[in-house]
Amino acid sequence: MARVSPQKTKSTRAIQHASKPAQKSKAKSSRNTIVSPTKAPRGPLLVTYFPVDDVEKDDDPAQVPQSVMEFRKLYTPYAKIKVLDSVTGENTFGGDDELVRVNDFIHIRAGQVGDRSVEDNEQWHAQVREIGVRKEPGWPKEDVCLVVAWFYTREMLDDRPISRHDRKLCDNMMENELIPSDHTDVIHLSSIMGKVDVTFFNEHSHHQPEIGPTDFFYRRRLIGNNVVMAKDTCKTRCKATYDPNQDVQHYCPRDQCCRWYHVACMTPDKQNEDDYRLVGYNISSVEQLLVDLVYPEAGKKKAKPRSKLPYPITNPSSETEPEEDENMMHPISLQAAYAAAELLPSRIRTLATLGITRGMPSGNGIVGNVWVVTAARYLARQVIAEGKPLDEEEAARIMEAADEMNSGNGLKLTPLAFDCPGCGSPI
Repeated sequence: MARVSPQKTKSTRAIQHASKPAQKSKAKSSRNTIVSPTKAPRGPLLVTYFPVDDVEKDDDPAQVPQSVMEFRKLYTPYAKIKVLDSVTGENTFGGDDELVRVNDFIHIRAGQVGDRSVEDNEQWHAQVREIGVRKEPGWPKEDVCLVVAWFYTREMLDDRPISRHDRKLCDNMMENELIPSDHTDVIHLSSIMGKVDVTFFNEHSHHQPEIGPTDFFYRRRLIGNNVVMAKDTCKTRCKATYDPNQDVQHYCPRDQCCRWYHVACMTPDKQNEDDYRLVGYNISSVEQLLVDLVYPEAGKKKAKPRSKLPYPITNPSSETEPEEDENMMHPISLQAAYAAAELLPSRIRTLATLGITRGMPSGNGIVGNVWVVTAARYLARQVIAEGKPLDEEEAARIMEAADEMNSGNGLKLTPLAFDCPGCGSPI
């Protein structure tokens, strides 16, 4: 990355309060987990003005503390601040009620790194851990600093002494993917450019909110110099993690699996003889396929070859089934199940019989269609297997979610294409 020598002017002085995360981490936070901004902290509110350069002064009234310990000694803690424009009096970081709180994610102005400047397009992000205010006699106004925990991009990790294995794990990071860390620094209020949204990508959740192709997200953490991530690898031959940019994966939502599989690992080629492509599974109608997917079997799950009625989405074995309860719903007859399937809205039938996929090449984005399809199957299961009336409000919510996928372009229809390598059911 090319760098140019900085120009020592007053316009760059405020920027120099921010240090580059990849080259400076003086203190480590005692917290190893990132805290969601939705958990609003309790504490006092400070209303302050965004600092501007004063051409008549050579120095700022206060120097940024060189350590978190010094910060805590000199600065009074606050839980949140409202930052107003020094000229207009308007809120600097959003609407009238917008605050900067502890645990918020922020965009930081890239500044000086030693005696070098950074490129204008370099992005720095962090999470606010502490907010502090200092006011000394003779100062025209209070001075505000913050303790932040840095986020890293893949390029920034090259400046960290992490292991080759961890570095390889991060090779599939997207351009908008970040890694939160426990590396903290103290920055000045003038270094903040604004608040940002950074979404946690839980690869194991069926309820993961959609992440757009340009939305910031994270799924790993950097603790010290070790990359920590959930053990979510393809369980076939590759044992590789998910690369949203290049991979297409199919998901098996059944309790005994709950795993993602690479399409390439289930398709035979010169290096791979395994063939999990869905063959010999002739279904005469959407209704029959739907019943085949959600109608419960009695007893233990069966090994391949797949029976006429595969295992349901939630299928406890006979060894783990709960004791009989007089209020428990019992499966209706197979004939009644086919009749009930015909009464479901056609859109719900279509959604429930799709394959669950993810990956940018799949057309269903980073997160995929897992929630929409599993929600449609659960709704169908209630009607078909348990004889419950259709929840029309839930059906409308599922169809609306399908329409809103892919930034409003709608869900891409991906058919069932493989036998699950784990349980043999269609995925």
